Formats: sequence, structure tokens, C-alpha cells
Amino acid sequence: MRHILVVDDNEDSLNLTKTFLSHAGHLVTTAKEAFTAFEKIKTHQFDLIITDINMPHRNGFDFVSGLRKHRALHPVPIIFMSARNSNQDILRGLGAGGDDYLVKPITKETLLTKVDKQFQKKQFSIQEAIFDESQETHAKLFLEEDVVIESLSKIGIRILSAQPILELKAIRLTSPFFEKIGLAADTFETMQSRKVPDGYEIFLKFKNLSDSDQEKVENAIKRANLKKAA
Repeated sequence: MRHILVVDDNEDSLNLTKTFLSHAGHLVTTAKEAFTAFEKIKTHQFDLIITDINMPHRNGFDFVSGLRKHRALHPVPIIFMSARNSNQDILRGLGAGGDDYLVKPITKETLLTKVDKQFQKKQFSIQEAIFDESQETHAKLFLEEDVVIESLSKIGIRILSAQPILELKAIRLTSPFFEKIGLAADTFETMQSRKVPDGYEIFLKFKNLSDSDQEKVENAIKRANLKKAA
């Protein structure tokens, strides 16, 4: 049995989601807005978080972006569930730190398929590997600015930069880390840039990643997390 947090201000949608998940054998905790959800996260350990986007006080994008600032929550998969169905919203959700995106209205089959997909990952084969700063995780942006690669996921990387980068901007980045894992791709698209105490944390989405490079990324994530678990 998995413990799932569902965050949605629409009571009908919240109850329907809870019913589907409960009947599938999961323990479900609910919240109607982000602040209540975060208080529950501080006192419970969840295996998965499902969140709406349009909510009072704080939207789902900001809620998830805030959660991803806490390293202890990086391994917890997050699924966005919203009636907002544009490609821009979906990419924004993934850029904020979501692992998947479900468009309302939902069906039981679609919901459980999305949920099961997250739980099928091996214990240490999670989507994001967090790196300690080292020489090999330094990178060169625009061939002039030094940045640090903070984490790697199957859809992109998070970097720490002294300067912000415009969203939806195509950029090139080189790093010894890419050479180490044999990654040929070095072109990214900026999906999100946010101010943090040490500069700007920026999510870069891979552009035109080949199947071979995708496999190398997933293997690198697995190795990094196995190493940390040892």
C-alpha cells in the first residue's frame, strides 16, 4: 500500500480521485490548497503527490517548485492533474519539477496507469539524481559563463547560474560530466528560471535527445543514486 497526497480545491474532483486511488488499495490523504498540503508533508511521508494547478492562495506550479527546493522531497514523484491542457502548461509543469501531467476530466484507468508508472521505478532508479558540487559537474554556458549542474533528470538538468536566462530560449552547454557519461547532446531549452540565495536555479530541457542518449541519461541517474545509497 502506498501513501498518496492529493491536492485539489475542487471537492468533487478531490473525492473522485481519492475514491479511485482508495479502491486500488492506496492510502490517500487530501488537501484543498498548497499551504495545508505542505503542513501535511512536514508530518507525513508520502510516496506520491498529485496536485491541481488552479488553487487559491498558491497555484500548483509554485507549490511544486517550492517542494523541489527541499532535497529530501526530490525523490518523491509528483503528478500534475489539471483541466489546463496546453503544451505550454504541460511543459511548465514538468519544468517546475513534475514527473507527469494528467489532464482533467480523468478516468480511473488513466489515473491508475499514471500512478502505477511512477511506482514501477526501482527503488533507486528515480528520475532525478542530485549531485554534490565537484569539478566534473561544472559546466560552461554560452562558452563564457560558468555554471554548476545541480541535478539530472530524464527530461533535462537543473543548473545554478549567477545570471537568469530567458524562458524558452535555446542554449548550448558543455561540461566534463556530459563527456564522462558519453552524452552527445548539448542543446537545451530554458523552461524555468527562479531566484535562489546563491543566484538563479534554472531548469533546462533536453532538445532532440536521441534514444541512445536517453538511455545514457537514465543509466547515469541510476548509477548516481545507487552510489549515494551505498
